[in-house]
Amino acid sequence: LDGGDGDDTLDGGDGDDRLVGDDGNGDLVGAAGADVRRGGAGQERLFGQDGDDPRLQRLAQVAAACNDAVLHPPSDPGGEWTLTGDPTEGALAALAGRLGVDAGELVARLPRHGEVAFDASRRRMTTVHKCDDMLWVAVKGAVEALAPLLRNEDADLVATAHENADRLTAEGYRVLALAERDAESLPDRLEDLEAELRLAGLVGIADPPRAEVGDAV
Repeated sequence: LDGGDGDDTLDGGDGDDRLVGDDGNGDLVGAAGADVRRGGAGQERLFGQDGDDPRLQRLAQVAAACNDAVLHPPSDPGGEWTLTGDPTEGALAALAGRLGVDAGELVARLPRHGEVAFDASRRRMTTVHKCDDMLWVAVKGAVEALAPLLRNEDADLVATAHENADRLTAEGYRVLALAERDAESLPDRLEDLEAELRLAGLVGIADPPRAEVGDAV
């Protein structure tokens, strides 16, 4: 959740290669300033018409662009989706898809022009995309890592994001912040683009214990 005054449950992203399941595990997502309603599991577009909200579209685009995971549809009817890549990024790709944003189509339209890979010390990842005569920057990472990089005018929103991130963390979710900005040119250091970011939203990813953990305990 983030600066919006609502919340939502997203089915999927349960920490393994099975991205969408029916076991009640899920993610929480909110777009900055959006009032997101609760949606049921298994919907092709989780939020129905709410998925057309430009704030949710913005969050979904960042989730799809700043992402190296690839989702593979089932080969047989009723089969399971599979993932190549990191499960956390897979959950973000699934979220984007449920909001109507296809990662392949997005990157074809906004080709990646540069990347600052995730690093444990930085706790964030940044991708830079060509957008006509401009550049579009997509960033994801820990809330604490992105907060100092956000626009000063978003101070109230950042405070709310911290509060919601703390609450979600206490409930056992892994929380990621998603942000973006536009730029006119590519600097010598791509890291210099990680400033004056606009917060797109927060995503809390459920990571429940695997079944074998209970057996071990």
